[in-house]
Amino acid sequence: MGWFDESLKIFSIFSLSHILAIGFFAVLITGLLLFRNVFPRHPRWMRGLEIGAGSLMLILQAIFYAWTFALGEATWDLLPLGVCHLSMFITSITLFFRWEKGFRFIFPWAVMGAILSLVIADLSYEFPHFRFFHYFLNHGIFLLANLWFVVVRKWTFTYRSLWISATVLFLLSMAMLVINPWLGTNHLFMDHLPEAAEPLFSWLGDPWWIAGFIFSVIVMFHLVFGLYCLLRKMDERKTRVPSEQSTE
Repeated sequence: MGWFDESLKIFSIFSLSHILAIGFFAVLITGLLLFRNVFPRHPRWMRGLEIGAGSLMLILQAIFYAWTFALGEATWDLLPLGVCHLSMFITSITLFFRWEKGFRFIFPWAVMGAILSLVIADLSYEFPHFRFFHYFLNHGIFLLANLWFVVVRKWTFTYRSLWISATVLFLLSMAMLVINPWLGTNHLFMDHLPEAAEPLFSWLGDPWWIAGFIFSVIVMFHLVFGLYCLLRKMDERKTRVPSEQSTE
């Protein structure tokens, strides 16, 4: 069974492979938090990890495009107009150029989009198909990268940044309401939601499920901001305790 075996089109949500993939990134996130103050002592390692992570995402994405075209299944859905597509590309640029403004713009998109995509996997192919690796690695890497910007690079993200990011996403969503029917696409899930998430909003009926979905995104953005504040407090507490002990 190869990397591109079509018989592997049998993925099911919360299967063993799905749970193990989530667990793998949970372990990496835990390691990132535990060793967040070790990385700055090794700036060459830091740059190597950043360049490597950004490059891996782009390489996997290029292979994905080539595979999709080879299958003859290329559609307008390949355009980078979705939250995860944009998060991946902007995060890669941010990793390469240490673009802090890019982080402030994409942070809530990336964290929210990656967590939802890892849990509610909108995927058809099972392990060890290439698409399985592409899906979980790219989402997991840009999630880790944006947490890296907070806990290792110590970049700041303000509540004002949150609303700027949310406003841009809202305007893009409104544009997708026009563009999706024209292109026959489902960018930003403005045409329909993934099957696993649809029951959460379908009871609202058309078109109110869209308003409910947008409201839930705003709530999730605030949860991401709460996560950011929690991570910053963890760092402040860790740096404050040694300084207090040194004065005793």
